[in-house]
Amino acid sequence: MLITNLNYCKSRANYRGKTSGGDHPNRCNKSLRSKQDWYDYPIQDFEYEFNSWGFRGPEYEQYIGKPVNICLGDSFTVNIGGPIEHSWCSQLAQRFDIPTLNFGMDGAGNDAIKLVYNKACLVFDVKDTFVMYSFLHRRLCMGKFIQVTDEFIDNKDYFLEQRITNAYETALPLYCFTKIEKAFLKHCKIFTVDAKERNRDGFHMNKETNKIYADYLYNQWKLKNEPQNTTQT
Repeated sequence: MLITNLNYCKSRANYRGKTSGGDHPNRCNKSLRSKQDWYDYPIQDFEYEFNSWGFRGPEYEQYIGKPVNICLGDSFTVNIGGPIEHSWCSQLAQRFDIPTLNFGMDGAGNDAIKLVYNKACLVFDVKDTFVMYSFLHRRLCMGKFIQVTDEFIDNKDYFLEQRITNAYETALPLYCFTKIEKAFLKHCKIFTVDAKERNRDGFHMNKETNKIYADYLYNQWKLKNEPQNTTQT
């Protein structure tokens, strides 16, 4: 197992089921999705399948020591409320010739995301890292994901300590952040968008919004890695 001290990974390891986390008729976001709306949501033909490491993807042992890209984030990267094929990670993976692994974790903060990044770099030959940063008030404490202070200065400073160098960066959609947090992310030049349509659970992004993120990340990658055409005069 890649991460042995995170309760989340232990709880998700080898899970198979029709629901996960807040994507359940009794736990969906009641302000946006009623129980009946959950049942009436047009996309129902999917299941959650987590590997033995606790991530929503195939078994990752086959990629140990090999070139891979990695995608990091919280439940928005897991794509709670929708099929894995609709996630920004899966849509981004279609653009590359090497495996692109999804390391999303429900409830993770940016410190847990950074921990998984560090561990993954020891296990795989990581070529490129794509991240969707989480809520600023989340913390990792004794292997558990918790929510702590809402004090912006503390959260801002802590985020800067956890920011991943050389990653292609995005953050959760705008409705997840306060006004001052939105201004901070803009100052950091971290991409984020508004999102009108949601997944079955009523909170997470749908396929179309995930595509916006995947397109942005791939275009950023292209700008850095593909030679630009120049016109001689």
